Amino acid sequence: MQYRLGVVLLAGGSASRYGRNKLLETSGGKSLIEQVIGVYAPLTLQPVVLVTGAYHKALSSQIRRPDVICHYNPHWQQGMGNSLASGLSAGLARFPATSHWLIGLGDQPRVSTASLSKLVKASNQSPHKMVASAWKDRLTAPAIFPVEHCKTLTMLTGDRGAAWVLRQGAMTVPSTCEGVIHPEAEWDIDTPEDWAKFHC
Repeated sequence: MQYRLGVVLLAGGSASRYGRNKLLETSGGKSLIEQVIGVYAPLTLQPVVLVTGAYHKALSSQIRRPDVICHYNPHWQQGMGNSLASGLSAGLARFPATSHWLIGLGDQPRVSTASLSKLVKASNQSPHKMVASAWKDRLTAPAIFPVEHCKTLTMLTGDRGAAWVLRQGAMTVPSTCEGVIHPEAEWDIDTPEDWAKFHC
């Protein structure tokens, strides 16, 4: 199968620690989610699958661009794993020719197209391996999954997300997961204080 990258971007949570919809906080005239979409969109030739949940109406009304599909997960309250499974299932059904899926998070403003390109390069070089963001001995999203690993992701439930699958792959012999140093992935927006620090 020819290498073809798809993107699933998770934006379904309620942001309970933030107290409101953090993804619509604005900087430089753009919301956080618009900035993050702008980082991921250049990496794929097909629309980004944006998985919404708690704030579906607000997000879908603002994100009106042809390179984004808003996929509503009605069971978003069950956790990130459920949202990932729902969004990836929708992506697999809509884009069956996709060979690899990049899973990203909507609240990581320090991740850039350039930093993600390192993961894409590693994935091209080892197309049968999962490629994870590595920082402080952790393997996390953003991460790229060959389509043959996606069945496991579509069965996730609760808060068990991509990181669990990546850890399992790293422990197999031989390993099915490769880590790429990606310090930008360490930092996300959880609280208003985080957002304030991002602008310092």
